[in-house]
Amino acid sequence: MDAYKSFFRRCKEKKAGKKVKAGFPRYRNFVSSLTYPQSRGFKAGRKKVSLSKIGSVNFVDHREIEGQAKTCTIKKTKSGEWHITIAVEKEDIIPFTNGKEAVGIDLGINKYAALSDASIFQNKHIQKKEKRKMKRLQRIISRRKKGSHKRRKAVLNFSRKYEHIARIREDHLHKLSYNLVHSYSFIAYEELKIENMMKNHRLARSIGEESWGNFTRMLQYKAESAGCVVVGVNPKDTTKTCSNCGNIQNMPLSERTYNCQRCGMSKDRDINASINILHKATTSGQGGGHASGDIVRPQLQEANVAERGTIHGVSR
Repeated sequence: MDAYKSFFRRCKEKKAGKKVKAGFPRYRNFVSSLTYPQSRGFKAGRKKVSLSKIGSVNFVDHREIEGQAKTCTIKKTKSGEWHITIAVEKEDIIPFTNGKEAVGIDLGINKYAALSDASIFQNKHIQKKEKRKMKRLQRIISRRKKGSHKRRKAVLNFSRKYEHIARIREDHLHKLSYNLVHSYSFIAYEELKIENMMKNHRLARSIGEESWGNFTRMLQYKAESAGCVVVGVNPKDTTKTCSNCGNIQNMPLSERTYNCQRCGMSKDRDINASINILHKATTSGQGGGHASGDIVRPQLQEANVAERGTIHGVSR
């Protein structure tokens, strides 16, 4: 109504000689999101939420709303599902420790996570039949005429299948991150340059499916309430360094076992890297693990210098 009033007002002004553009109101047929920035614009109940100028809407509450509600955001996904997010204000949680052990985590593709205590967590592989369905739905979209009803229906079916697979992966990461922060008091992980790693076209798809960035963010925001500390360290040389003597040697991706050329230690390359990550976080301090060129074993620095003359930082 306001848009039409403004349109007729501009028409009158244009007839009166003013240099204005009338501009007929454009119809907005799709609204993907709506935000109430103040708590007085909405009221959330047990199974209903009252929205200003909309009314009462039913919703499924996955958890009880704790604290004072501040903002409400309603968003529609590409598959046609509506989600409501309510931001609340709560009292600060006093930090505590759960008294568990410390651990380092090495993230990978063959094994999703290898821990310094030799624990292994496998990837959540999507079944081949689900991937075949995705490809079939993509082919259907490509055969449909752009702008047609059948194409919109094909896009909707593809979006539903895509979101279903995404929720399976996200559920796996939520469960894994929850178990880790409640099982350890200190977790060290690599701050990987995922954007740079995605430039490798042979591994880009596999890296994207693993969602390492989402996983580390889950660890970070779940850690405080679980009495855990999560620290990111520089990944430099964590794979190439021997966790026993500190020797640095080349490690191609094809070699899955670290065989030290100095001390003879033989260990799974991912577990060896996770041990180095933990040592790097604990010896450099919680904030010092970001310094470029940190060595994993400071006590072995003199031995390395005596043998090789200088310490050269080699990118992973």
